[in-house]
Parts: sequence; C-alpha cells; structure tokens
Amino acid sequence: MPTTTTTAHTTDPTAPVRYEQHLPELVRLLQAVEREVAASPLDAGLIHLVKLRASQINGCGHRVRMHATEARRDGRTDERLDRP
Repeated sequence: MPTTTTTAHTTDPTAPVRYEQHLPELVRLLQAVEREVAASPLDAGLIHLVKLRASQINGCGHRVRMHATEARRDGRTDERLDRP
C-alpha cells in the first residue's frame, strides 16, 4: 500500500494552521500590535471585550472561549459578557 505525505492545509480542514510557518511577517506584526495594545492606557476589561467580539465575528469558538475565560479571570462578570 503506497503512503502519501500530506499537509494540513490540503488534506485536513480541521488541522490547525501554522501561521508562523506560512506568514511569519504577519505574525511578527500582529505580535507588535499586541504589545502596543497591552502598553496602551486602554482598560484591560475593554481590551478583553474587543477581542471577544472580534472572535465572535470571526466565528472562532476556541478564541471566544479563551477570551471569555481571560475576561472572567480579570473580573468581568457573566452578566457583562452575556450582553448582546
């Protein structure tokens, strides 16, 4: 039986995309943005809410859960996170 070598982006649509391998410059720029946002005077709670909403718009369940967990850890209530 022949074996084939496959890559995640061509065979398995559920496999994680390794952005750092395919788009290293984009990853570097996004990391720079993240550092600037973290150093800004914006309230951490607001930053969590913006990231949470962006993940909801993008339809990324993993990131929605991650940002909601971080927001709760930093004091945001379920009532605030559950508002439409």
